[in-house]
Amino acid sequence: MIHPYRSHIRNGALAALILVAASLAPAAMAGAQAATAPQMQASFAETRAQGRAALLSRMISEIGARPDEAAAILGAAIAASPADEDILRATATAAFPQTDFAAAPASPAAAPEPAAESAADEEPPFTGEVAAGANVTSGNTDSTAASLSAALQWNFTDWEIESNGSLEYASDGDTKTAQRYYLDSTVRRDLTERLYAFGFASYTDDQFSGYKYEAAGNAGFGYRIFTGKRFKLDVEAGPGYRYSELSSGGVETEPTARVASGLTWNLSDNAKLTNDLAVNIGTDKTISTDTLALTTKLIGALAARASLEVRHNSAPPVGSEELDTISKLSLVYSLN
Repeated sequence: MIHPYRSHIRNGALAALILVAASLAPAAMAGAQAATAPQMQASFAETRAQGRAALLSRMISEIGARPDEAAAILGAAIAASPADEDILRATATAAFPQTDFAAAPASPAAAPEPAAESAADEEPPFTGEVAAGANVTSGNTDSTAASLSAALQWNFTDWEIESNGSLEYASDGDTKTAQRYYLDSTVRRDLTERLYAFGFASYTDDQFSGYKYEAAGNAGFGYRIFTGKRFKLDVEAGPGYRYSELSSGGVETEPTARVASGLTWNLSDNAKLTNDLAVNIGTDKTISTDTLALTTKLIGALAARASLEVRHNSAPPVGSEELDTISKLSLVYSLN
């Protein structure tokens, strides 16, 4: 059986050996040129490879030769071997009881993390981008088209404002085959770290959808399920109202309920995958949109994006199809 007091006997004998080594340290070391802290740390690390006793003996010898640098020497020894901090401090204090070692820094493992690291996780006050590209459309229109879009976001202490706009236009010869304008804006107010309230409004003018225009608004609550730097997922839901003017001259109005989610997956420092889903459920029809996009940085503020958007109307006007799919290849310019 190993008795618990044997470790104390061993440490006491070790300290005694170190004190003897310190008393035998060459006087010539007193005139040695002081090394820089990184140099001392590297030298102590090499000594530690020979064992703890070698490190302790070396530290005592160095302090004996340069007592004015006692705290710095102890700090360098601790930095070279953080696991030995307690015995290094105890040995230095026992060998030089008149020396103040309070200024010696703690081991890097024991030092608290800088507060600036949490600030780095905060959203910047403004983010924005402009994208331009070509797309291939099938459904209500079959054509090759050009597109332009912008996304802007402002972040305040507890508020967030997000606005999006897009323009899609296509023609086949002299015949216009697609023209769509879209605008939306969302205001979010944080209630807790994850829970927030929101208000949403959108306007759509699509000449080939069977409507002159559609306007919708919703308000409700959202929740941030995942908030990591690599993976984020938000969901939100709330009641609202939709006003639609038909191309044929009629008007449709109905209460709605909106359910939406936003996912961002940072695959690497240069690539991210996003998916935005919104389902607006009305008493007469349900309109859904889902946009999946992969964005890859090219150079500087320029990136490339491949996206697929699916739009579905459960009860479109006569002569219009329920499903539209839009695939795009775009160049994206960051405004940050």
